[in-house]
Amino acid sequence: MRAPECIIPCPFPVLPPVPGSWMEMLAQIPDPRAQRGRRYRWETLLTLICAALVSGAPTGAAIGQWVWEHAEEWQPWLSCPGARIPSAATLRRAV
Repeated sequence: MRAPECIIPCPFPVLPPVPGSWMEMLAQIPDPRAQRGRRYRWETLLTLICAALVSGAPTGAAIGQWVWEHAEEWQPWLSCPGARIPSAATLRRAV
């Protein structure tokens, strides 16, 4: 049985981050994580989570899968150290 395809297209190819975008807004949200062990920028994680939710990913596992499947589309717009992809566990902890 095939997994259902997302009915909402990925917003990144059409709407890259620009001033006044999600990232600028999300950057204003305080990062609750401890300073030690931060690998990804807070606004990057929040942007990926929001994009996955808008695309129809209903759970933490689905968010992680969406981020992985659409990495080629969002990586040119969002900076991650060493072109790494946040794990599903990292994204769930951010939620």
